[in-house]
Amino acid sequence: MANRASSRLPEISKSNYNCLIKAVSNLVKSARFRVVQTVNTEMVTLYWEIGRHIVEYEQGGSDRAKYGTRLLECLSKDLTRKFGMGFSLRNLRNFRLLYRTFPIRQAVPAESSWRKESKSIVVGSEIIKKRQSVLAESDKEIQLRTLPLNLSWTHLLLILRVKEPIARQFYVKQCLLDGWSTRELERQINSMLFERIALSKDKEGILEISKKGQQISKPEDLLKDPYVFEFLNLPGDYRLSETELEQRLIDHLQHFLLELGRGFCFIARQKRITVGIDHFYVDLVFYHRILKCHVLIDLKMGAFKPADAGQVNFYLNYMKENESEPEDNPPIGILLCLDRNELFVKYATAGMNNLILTGRFKLALPSSKLLRAEVHKVLEE
Repeated sequence: MANRASSRLPEISKSNYNCLIKAVSNLVKSARFRVVQTVNTEMVTLYWEIGRHIVEYEQGGSDRAKYGTRLLECLSKDLTRKFGMGFSLRNLRNFRLLYRTFPIRQAVPAESSWRKESKSIVVGSEIIKKRQSVLAESDKEIQLRTLPLNLSWTHLLLILRVKEPIARQFYVKQCLLDGWSTRELERQINSMLFERIALSKDKEGILEISKKGQQISKPEDLLKDPYVFEFLNLPGDYRLSETELEQRLIDHLQHFLLELGRGFCFIARQKRITVGIDHFYVDLVFYHRILKCHVLIDLKMGAFKPADAGQVNFYLNYMKENESEPEDNPPIGILLCLDRNELFVKYATAGMNNLILTGRFKLALPSSKLLRAEVHKVLEE
């Protein structure tokens, strides 16, 4: 009897044991994640502190002339001799740049040790004025200059390349919103994502996305100007058919979804619509989980034509009546063209019940100088 009972015990407790395994596994994963986060925070804080000491030493101190412009070279050699790798000249320059770019931390840093040890060293007036002025700065300025400790050092190195403060803040927020890897972040910076989103906004809209990242609350928030398909590795003047472009985008679906932005879920390619005995085909169909609606994308290897809007409107009417669920919002159409005439778009879409957004796309990276100039023009106006 005893043997029979003991043989049944593992079967009886199997489900509970699986729950135990799952619970312990979650604890281990959570602890490991916190360890990584803690190590990253400490590392970034260390680099920021080193940068702060360097900047303060350069701006004050009676013995700084002893090292002059060779300060970082001497510091690199001495620190490498004492602690090993990690203190190259390039790294020290990055530490200094980190502090200069983000001179504010959540907590007030401790006083520099070299200043404690040497009474003959006087803090530069620029540092004093900077610290006195922090309290009088607006919240916006403080946000722009506050160190984002929740990003990895590699993420921060990429963000330090961005010269414009509001663009830097945008990429920080977007990394936190979408969990971008460093590869994704690099691609978005290189493709001028901030500028391309900003060109569809007014001044207040630009400042808003810089503070909060890209918020998707209405269909117009989906647009970029232009979309960039540089991940297809095609020259800007390459001529291909709409079918070939569509196929290449599907082949690079992960990159394409990243370019489209948050919330897109792929549904179908060349979705067939049957009306009577005639068949029609929508290039690409997505569902947007934030806006809770279907998004139909029509690709045009040419400039926008008024007839294009009528075709997409036809598709939207069909999708609204035959494919949408009762809880879905009305479908949205996005026409992606190589170029567009704003007046053509205005007159072609006026009076339509359905929403049709018209965007441009490029096969190669756009001119960064031109995009920045356009954004500055909007901000100045």
